[in-house]
Amino acid sequence: MNWLVVLALLAGVPLLSWFAWMSLQSLLQARLLLRIGSMAAHLPDRPGPAAVRGAVTLHDPLRGQGREGWLWYRETLQVYRKRGKGSSWRTESDDVEMAAFSVRAGNRDFHVDEFPSEVQGERSNTEYLDEAWLGLFHSHGHRRVVHRWLPVPALLTVLGRLEQKRDEAHLVKDGKVGLLFTPHEPGHAAWIEILKGAAGLAAVTGALTLGIYLYSQNR
Repeated sequence: MNWLVVLALLAGVPLLSWFAWMSLQSLLQARLLLRIGSMAAHLPDRPGPAAVRGAVTLHDPLRGQGREGWLWYRETLQVYRKRGKGSSWRTESDDVEMAAFSVRAGNRDFHVDEFPSEVQGERSNTEYLDEAWLGLFHSHGHRRVVHRWLPVPALLTVLGRLEQKRDEAHLVKDGKVGLLFTPHEPGHAAWIEILKGAAGLAAVTGALTLGIYLYSQNR
């Protein structure tokens, strides 16, 4: 038996498990998104996983130049590292900011206080802090900042867990479906998650099939 193959399979199990769970989470998100249909349809009335779509009300906007019109902002500092024959961008810091806001749907306000686990429809740009050779090739220690943000939309879909706090409805991060922000219509957002989930499960199935084949060939 080739023990290198066995070790590779064992090392890949946690990664494949995580990837499979994220794929299933996308399918669970799609199921909830397809339920709400329109602004006032299927509004949640008890604690549990829920999705709502409605108009955004800002209670405390983001501060800083140009950020007043943003609902969420993420700034990631990455450094280019070389290790042996490989090289990649490594995250050095990751800062997230979010405006305090609520979503009004069906004459109810749903407050959102936690950072999202996933954002659809975000915008982004990358700022390089060091000049690369010919603008293409980076050296060890070069840095870049990846900016991602979500402008305040007229309508926002929020998917998470409904909780009642001091007679107010709050949407928080759920253990199964996370906390998703998307400006897309629920049906569009659901198809995005369906495609992600299906592609992820197909990749996991392919990796498992390959692993079983390699194991059987090296017994």
